[in-house]
Amino acid sequence: MTLKLFDEVVERIEKNRFETENLLKRLVNIDTVVPPGKNYEKIVYLVEDFLKDMGCSVHIFETPEKYLEQSGAKHFEPPLEGPRLNAIGEYGSNGEKALLFNGHLDTVPFGEGWTKDPLAGLVEDDTLYGRGASDNKGGVVAMIMAVKALTDTGIVPKGKVVLTATVDEEVGGIAGLGAVIKEGLITANYGISCDGGQESIGISNQGRFKGKITTEGFAVHSSRAQEGINAIEKMAKIVLAIQEHGRELRSRSTSIPAPPSTGRKFVYPTTNVGVIKGGLKENIVPDTCTIFFNRRITPEETLKEARREFLEVVENAVARDPEAKWNYIELNTREPSYTSMDHPFVKDFQTMAENILEKKIPIYGGLGGNDVCFMRNILKIPAVQFGAAGHGSNTHGRDENIKINYILDASKVYAASIFKWLGVET
Repeated sequence: MTLKLFDEVVERIEKNRFETENLLKRLVNIDTVVPPGKNYEKIVYLVEDFLKDMGCSVHIFETPEKYLEQSGAKHFEPPLEGPRLNAIGEYGSNGEKALLFNGHLDTVPFGEGWTKDPLAGLVEDDTLYGRGASDNKGGVVAMIMAVKALTDTGIVPKGKVVLTATVDEEVGGIAGLGAVIKEGLITANYGISCDGGQESIGISNQGRFKGKITTEGFAVHSSRAQEGINAIEKMAKIVLAIQEHGRELRSRSTSIPAPPSTGRKFVYPTTNVGVIKGGLKENIVPDTCTIFFNRRITPEETLKEARREFLEVVENAVARDPEAKWNYIELNTREPSYTSMDHPFVKDFQTMAENILEKKIPIYGGLGGNDVCFMRNILKIPAVQFGAAGHGSNTHGRDENIKINYILDASKVYAASIFKWLGVET
């Protein structure tokens, strides 16, 4: 009976193809670039209406201001601003178990070089183009449509399905899923992050701290440069030291398997200077220079030790220069997270996903960060990362896209997860 019911759900997922495409297009049409965090109200209320229409109970949570402060809001460029709303949907019975799905609605900036309108949601050959199509609005649609297939067929889980469509993941998730969980608004026994791709099952994510360093100088006319203090030159010493530190970090290793695309067998730590700003004009000695960086932390490191080591590198870079003055501001942090690849939930999820998609799906750790850390570290539940994106989605790049078939496949895996870990009323 259960197998027959699941076949009905899979059939419904396929029948809802157009509705899947249309919902994703509507989400992509809304500009939710962070920073600063635009149109969160608009997109969250759209999700709320859709969830209510399909029979879920829905709660909209507006994150208290303190979580924006913890995110380092004023230090971003542009600053994080505006209300942070998150949608929490629930469907099922009051059984003993709950299964949590999470996806995020915010996106990175567009960038240059697009050949498609990043907000149009143009569909060509089963592929929808737009910023956020694969990261992570496609994943949000996949989890929603998995549950809609259940509601459409009148199938009720024995436990509770929790759907969280949250914000600010791209800047740390502190005011998104982090706040939702810290405020005690949801509980669960298992978690699935619908972020990322479906070519592997993610069991770990890097933590990180991100911050900015500013060097101070003394401005004079460049014809008397010797009378000034060049803040860019002081910063150059720091940047080169961080670069060397990054090389040393990449030589380290963990016991967590890394994706083959990294060229490494195991996950490793990294650091990167991503932005540098300084100077007003070429004939003025610059009096300030600022860099923005992040340091990725593996689950086998600690935030405290990684921070101490990094700041020691910076200090040593200018220790012999009495004119070098610098200050450090930490924007926010994210703890690393890990669910053992030997955990029964991970093994069972792998077997189930491989059976549904009829292909091998390996298990790897991740080099990036993700909101799944809040499931593992705060809720203390086993959780995997398995999204709707696929090969060629060009996540975070120009002409980001996702195939509608990828979303349907992810929905089938999510629906199968509900059957397996919650069961359904028959």
